[in-house]
Amino acid sequence: MSEPQADPLLLIDGHNVIYAIEKYRRCKDEEAMPAAIECLIQDLINLSGSGDADLIVVFDGRGGGSAEQVAPRLTVMFSATSQSADSVIERLVFKSASEREITVCTADYAQQKVIWRQGVRRLFPAGLMDLMSEAAEEARVQPRGDRSLRLEDRLPDSVRASLKEMRGDDISR
Repeated sequence: MSEPQADPLLLIDGHNVIYAIEKYRRCKDEEAMPAAIECLIQDLINLSGSGDADLIVVFDGRGGGSAEQVAPRLTVMFSATSQSADSVIERLVFKSASEREITVCTADYAQQKVIWRQGVRRLFPAGLMDLMSEAAEEARVQPRGDRSLRLEDRLPDSVRASLKEMRGDDISR
């Protein structure tokens, strides 16, 4: 009898999505990269509550490489200074590909070629945006009781501190 496989995993190249999707590019242009990161994380929190996949979003980091679970099925990672988000995603693919179904969201063709060799599915940023839009619509139609709608109230202190440091000001207004 075979063991049940773990839930599917969706790995997301955070900066790649920000640069590929108009909504996040606009946010980045108007306010700065930390605001675009916050907006993407909020949308991913909504998506993580709507399905059975675990989500990991990886950003090119400015520090020692951190990972924080910000929702039951969403982990936010910042790569170490000497690493790229691509290398972190590739490492996660090679580590988990035999254990679960993996999809990687990126528009980076070079990274897609590397992950295809492992039998991993791909999702373009526009497809991720469609999934997030569907999850947001579903959440509007079926409210889930009393929950904080502000992202900053839902992030662990360490992620809030990282974003505060990146922005150079206080994220709680």
